[in-house]
Amino acid sequence: MEFAIIRGMKPIATANYDFEKLINDGCVYVDKTDMLWKLAAAKDAIYFILRPRRFGKSLMLSTFKCLFQGKKKLFRGGLKIAKKKWNWAQTYPVIDLNMSDFDKAVYVFEFNKSAKAAVRQIREKGYADAYNGGRRRVTSIGINFNSKKRNIDEPIIEVM
Repeated sequence: MEFAIIRGMKPIATANYDFEKLINDGCVYVDKTDMLWKLAAAKDAIYFILRPRRFGKSLMLSTFKCLFQGKKKLFRGGLKIAKKKWNWAQTYPVIDLNMSDFDKAVYVFEFNKSAKAAVRQIREKGYADAYNGGRRRVTSIGINFNSKKRNIDEPIIEVM
């Protein structure tokens, strides 16, 4: 649903969480790209971002996706990140898991082991048991990043 209260005002999208679509459709976007730049530019940092329901998590991740895919043209037009030092030619692989159409939850854990070893550890130590609750199937997906190919290797998938 979109609203335009005053003639000539940019539309306000109320059910669109896709950064690229918001920008291409000329919708209002509250610019927080300077904060995203700080997160993305930090070296050797791990962040856990917890935000309440309906508080912009999907839009934030969509914005990160466009940033890491080097879609510079989307960030022009006055967005704060356009003034920051960012190597737009450098792109990164993005894993996009959109579970909005499913009754599923996604939990991401990082292990300093291979994907196979991490999935085995999740199974053997029962880490996924707390998320199962007896009502949904838990699937572990282990991913190894291949720095030579600058992409991910074939994932390890195990239904718990």
